[in-house]
Amino acid sequence: MTSVRGSDPDVPLAGLPSAGRALLRDAPVELAIAEIRFASVGESVSTDEALAIKEFAEGCGIEFTSLEPAQKNELLVEISASGANPQVQVRARGWQLGCDGGQLVATIMPDSIVVQTSQYERWSVSLRPVLEALLAGVEENLKPKLLHRLGVRYVNRLVDLDAKSPGAWKGRISDAFLGAILDPVIGEKVASAQQQIELSLGVGQGALIRHGAFRDAAAQNSVSYLMDIDVFDASTRRFSSSDIINTCQRLNRTALSLFKQAIQPDSWKVVAEEHLDSERETRGES
Repeated sequence: MTSVRGSDPDVPLAGLPSAGRALLRDAPVELAIAEIRFASVGESVSTDEALAIKEFAEGCGIEFTSLEPAQKNELLVEISASGANPQVQVRARGWQLGCDGGQLVATIMPDSIVVQTSQYERWSVSLRPVLEALLAGVEENLKPKLLHRLGVRYVNRLVDLDAKSPGAWKGRISDAFLGAILDPVIGEKVASAQQQIELSLGVGQGALIRHGAFRDAAAQNSVSYLMDIDVFDASTRRFSSSDIINTCQRLNRTALSLFKQAIQPDSWKVVAEEHLDSERETRGES
């Protein structure tokens, strides 16, 4: 079993270099997601339990304005002489909490908590307070015992309306990531490129990086660059809110380190302001 308990939550996994404290000027994060999986506490989360978790979050300053049923389905296919007979069965029932017009959504299931936001500023503002409130509410009302997996994921969409081909990202994305786009023979012929990199960052710990240039209809049909970073810790241990928060924070710092590795240093200076320190962040200064 591997755990980051007792480790500095601001230090990335596997000795990756720190990215420092930075706020992106034009944050490219389209979606930020945190997922906690644990041993199931039953087949459903009751209405009373969901309301208690919602009210607990409100007591912590997180105002969810909606509460809707949610469910996980399982597709079963039975094969007989007459052919295949697919059936959809409900595997678990839970609840989805939302606010800010759907920009922040939290899904509580008997075996998981998933928080996602499309308005990400930074970890300490956009994810940590929500996770702290929900974890405390879940710990008190559902009483999960065994933690299975933690993950944080950041979907970054880098946009340049002047980028007419994938080659426009030369000098801004690290050469190690651009691959065939740099090839002297086929590079100019590449219309789009998608790659997936799997990293091992320790026993039960790792990351998936899905990235590439693509024709972006939402950006005047220019070529944008996707950097989708998913960092996880799949070591099984006792469910502890404080441990989960510290681990997720360390996964966050790891994701930021990987993002910085993928961006050329000169480009990083353009998209990031590395002037934050903990004191200024505490005071809320930009």
